Amino acid sequence: MTVRKSNGVGLAFAAAAFALPGHGATAAMATAASRFPLPACTAADGQSVQYIEGDRVPVQEFAAASTYGAPFTPVIIYNPAWMEGAPEPVRILTALHECTHHRLDHVRQTMALIEGGAFDYAARLKIEEDADCGAAKAGRRDYHYGAAELKAYFDYMRQTTPEKIHPTIKLREDATMQCFAAP
Repeated sequence: MTVRKSNGVGLAFAAAAFALPGHGATAAMATAASRFPLPACTAADGQSVQYIEGDRVPVQEFAAASTYGAPFTPVIIYNPAWMEGAPEPVRILTALHECTHHRLDHVRQTMALIEGGAFDYAARLKIEEDADCGAAKAGRRDYHYGAAELKAYFDYMRQTTPEKIHPTIKLREDATMQCFAAP
């Protein structure tokens, strides 16, 4: 997995979609700039997803965002300051959430919805809930995370992420806990 710094050139920053692994992502770790481990993941089309430090792209208010770089390479742009300040389970679940967006092809779906004028609150909430559910299940499977780690993830999101970025975190948390409880 490649980690590189971005100056924002050549990135098609599509409306942020967030991802997680599952099928395609493994517990294999890639060291992001040698500071913290992030899970390897694979996009729906089989490409490996690259992590890029988002120091000069519009992620200052984001923890991370899934998008495509040129030439249509799946990437997760992450905010290194946010990631460094987060506890490890929060970093991992955030990366898994972004990996899930790529695995479920949310980035392309979101672009199509935006272009068609159909990307509304309900569509966005569903995409985020699906990514949260995938992250929760991958966290349980690959890292043996439980409800305590999920609660820490959502508590940290509430403290650090503006509501405009992520619709109704409480709704997402409730949906994720239900998903996590299911087999």
